[in-house]
Amino acid sequence: MHVTLRQLRVLLAVAETGSFSAAARAVGLSQPAVSQSIRAVEQALGVSLLQRSTRHVVLTQAGEQLVAPLRDALRALEDVLTKTQQAGERLKRVVQLAATPSLSGSLLPRCLADVSQQLPGVAVQLKEQAQEAALESVRQGTVDFALAVGDSGPCELQRTSLFKDRFVLVCRGDHPFARRDRVSIGHLGLERLIVLDAANGGRQGLDRVLLAHGVSVDVLQEVASASTAFEMVKERLGVALLPASCVPTFSMKQVRSVGLEPDVLRDVSLFSRRHETLSADARAVHDIILARAQGGTRGVSRPLTVLVPFPKRGPVDSYGRAFAKLLGARLGKEVVVTNTVGLGGAQGVHAVTRSRADGYTIGIAGNGATLFTPANGRQPLFDVFQDLTFLSGLVRVASVLVVGAHTAARDLAQMRALARLHPGRFVIGAAGTGSSRMLAEMLERQTGIKLTHKSYDGLAPALDDLAKGKLDMVFGEPVGVLALVRAGKAFALLTTGDERCSLLSDVPSAVEVGLPDLATDGGYCLVAPPSLPASVLERLSGAIAEVLQSDELNQTFASLGVRPDFRSGPYYENFVRAEQSRWQAFLERD
Repeated sequence: MHVTLRQLRVLLAVAETGSFSAAARAVGLSQPAVSQSIRAVEQALGVSLLQRSTRHVVLTQAGEQLVAPLRDALRALEDVLTKTQQAGERLKRVVQLAATPSLSGSLLPRCLADVSQQLPGVAVQLKEQAQEAALESVRQGTVDFALAVGDSGPCELQRTSLFKDRFVLVCRGDHPFARRDRVSIGHLGLERLIVLDAANGGRQGLDRVLLAHGVSVDVLQEVASASTAFEMVKERLGVALLPASCVPTFSMKQVRSVGLEPDVLRDVSLFSRRHETLSADARAVHDIILARAQGGTRGVSRPLTVLVPFPKRGPVDSYGRAFAKLLGARLGKEVVVTNTVGLGGAQGVHAVTRSRADGYTIGIAGNGATLFTPANGRQPLFDVFQDLTFLSGLVRVASVLVVGAHTAARDLAQMRALARLHPGRFVIGAAGTGSSRMLAEMLERQTGIKLTHKSYDGLAPALDDLAKGKLDMVFGEPVGVLALVRAGKAFALLTTGDERCSLLSDVPSAVEVGLPDLATDGGYCLVAPPSLPASVLERLSGAIAEVLQSDELNQTFASLGVRPDFRSGPYYENFVRAEQSRWQAFLERD
């Protein structure tokens, strides 16, 4: 028996849509290819799985027995594959870098800042190691390359010279040397000298020059870091001979750096494995460090990053990717989407607050992060009004109350009657910290029922439990609940607010079932870091407004059962202030 995973997915699509043509559109195949796939599965199993008619397709008894567990099995497999893919993506986008201490604390932070700006999807893991250990890490393959000192290295390593690092003398401002522009090395014989230890690189060359000028190296005071040397100089414990790259470029109190005569140099280089090609990300980081060290910041062109605070292939991810595609076309530059998931959507927004305010990072924020966490009195990760710049609304979303097919309720009246008969027996899910949680509390208050609440980190895991009969009901976004409703594993009872949803046009609105106040202004907005320059804010806001008004985005959003939100940044900020107060009063009400 040979049945492929693709054939099983086609069978599931036919079962859920009840149509060969609709299934063909869903899986991206032609209708004849769908028919052929179904026949192949039936022949392999030796049973008929579908009853076909001119108007629709239904499962046979054997088909029901196969499809019921198949849906959960494929979903579980999809979760495993997605987690594996995400783990692989994270590993692929990590660059391992070793560096000697004197370089990791001076040159490297500026280089890593360039990497963060130009390659926002790449993480650099730094190993601070002694000179010889850093080169050995490259040779052993535990790092991609190393930033170290030396004009040579093991024969199996490729060296790329960055720059010549001059040694300077560091003394107190009241020391006699402080009045000179340069100090002869021969005049250092009577000084107490402080130098960096060999782990920092370049000591052999320095010692050779000192010995050549009659300065003993047996009485040198060795330290591991330049900061220790500075403090010792301040306390009149000697003068220090340090690489110029370790000396701050800003004014230092009490100490001064002076040139040496003759020059003493150390060669700062990048070392990689000679016969191995660096990955694309490692090569990009390598080149950015090279550019910074040679006096520039050229490198990879920076994309604009949109941070989505929920998982891939979820509703919010769909909104974000549709918007990002059109924003990139409008700005004429690359726009990438990064999913930063956790804390019910707050972790992604937190990442926005910690980004550079230069217009290259924006994010999507939901009601959970902007409204309900502050309104609940919980200590937030950030101050919505101090730590964010509101750019615009993005999308307005109604919520649909669905119940699992394992319950006996098929409309709101039946659900209310059953819940009143069995207080606390029915479990309602709270997907994240946003509208779903608040609507659950509002439903209880407005219908006079008692439910048991269960928290989830998003809608997808809540719907998984709903389909398995482990959860009785949940409020979810239309595009999220649609598949379960069409498959008969859930029933939609109402749509919040006063309008029906285009994707579920036969489901009544909350107003129609007598709950006019069962609504939140659900949706998502676009935010940026605080203190965004006015010129950048104006450019971004204009581009966002044009994208939201485009026919293409409106059509895409309509297919997902949502509408664009045209509210400007300042308007949306005022809306958030008013809603926080309203919901805080609601939660404090007895």
